[in-house]
Amino acid sequence: MNAVATVAMNEWRIGRRNRWVLVGGAALAILALLLALLGSTPGGAVKASQTAIVTVSLTTLCVYLVPLLALILAQDAIVGESERGTLILLLTYPLARTSLLLGKFSGHLLLLAAALSIGLAAALAILLANAVPTAGDWLLIGRLWLSAVLLGAVYLAAGYAISGLARDRSAATALAFGLWLVSVVLYDVVLLILLSVDLATDAFPWLLILNPGDAFRLINLSGFEAVEMASGLAAALPDLPLPPHALWLVLAGWLVLCLAIAGRLLQRREA
Repeated sequence: MNAVATVAMNEWRIGRRNRWVLVGGAALAILALLLALLGSTPGGAVKASQTAIVTVSLTTLCVYLVPLLALILAQDAIVGESERGTLILLLTYPLARTSLLLGKFSGHLLLLAAALSIGLAAALAILLANAVPTAGDWLLIGRLWLSAVLLGAVYLAAGYAISGLARDRSAATALAFGLWLVSVVLYDVVLLILLSVDLATDAFPWLLILNPGDAFRLINLSGFEAVEMASGLAAALPDLPLPPHALWLVLAGWLVLCLAIAGRLLQRREA
């Protein structure tokens, strides 16, 4: 455990020195501020709270931006160490490869959580300036932050798998961008096309919840009437095969699977 903590703190120091938290947090904060300001304008006939409207907007932002930030952070973790010659040096220490992976994961997750906190705090400041959040509003915000961290953890683990598989950093970057493009952007487009031509209609709910980004979106857009009203999504979706709270297990399952694959690839990788 000491080895894991040491690696994690080293990754935190590197990320802080490279201003990763500030850059990632600033990008999230700017976009979150814009969405919060737009959400604070009168909503017409939409009878939903301001927090619910902002939550819908921030959920969409996080679906696209959090996986991208996580993959950028993780895709260099293993192959980069190998190219720089530091991987073989690290393995000469009394440090198991599993401890190295878990240490990097812990440090990177801390960096990602800090950046997310900065971004969501900016949106929260707008909400606090306009009204006093209710207990339900705080629950929405807390759920969004926690599920966004879990989504980022899934893509961090996927990034390590890519980094352990790639031969060099350029290949890792291409694979990471390809994974983001397919899983975050193209996946939903293909699902909508299949649904529009009456293909995979019965399997559509399962295909929807098995995608990490869609599971994250459904976690934050279901279970609260105000959010479902603001999103306009609940009425259009078929009945989910799993209850909303079980969607957390979908993300946790992806995290365990990706970490296991990354660990296996790291064990087999030549330094």
